[in-house]
Amino acid sequence: MPWIRLKFCDNVPPQAAFTWEVMVLKARARARERGKTMDEDLTRLFRQWLSAFEKTQAATREKDISSTYAALGEIESQIATTPAEGLHGLAVKLGLHHFLNDHADAASQQADSAYADLVRLTGRDPAMEIFARFAREAA
Repeated sequence: MPWIRLKFCDNVPPQAAFTWEVMVLKARARARERGKTMDEDLTRLFRQWLSAFEKTQAATREKDISSTYAALGEIESQIATTPAEGLHGLAVKLGLHHFLNDHADAASQQADSAYADLVRLTGRDPAMEIFARFAREAA
């Protein structure tokens, strides 16, 4: 880890600097674990979705078909509301979106959720940049 020297830290004893470094490393590890947990949740939900989709494909009675579609919709909503914290979670959301592309409502929900996660993770919202630019040009 590169050392950052600030004027007010020049007189800090080495053990305090070490304590600060340990605190920073622990905070980063906690953030990685939180992200790992959310992406693991998305992976688990995706496996549940695959199982429910398989049941939907095998269902023959109307009652079974409608209940499996309801289960699929519930899992899709859970996937959409679970924030992705890394590339694995985003891959789940965008992969599901890609598959559901023929089903506009579900696909839109997954794409909107994945886009919101990308904006949150990167701190950049290209759509808002475009809107802002066109609003300036229209004025």
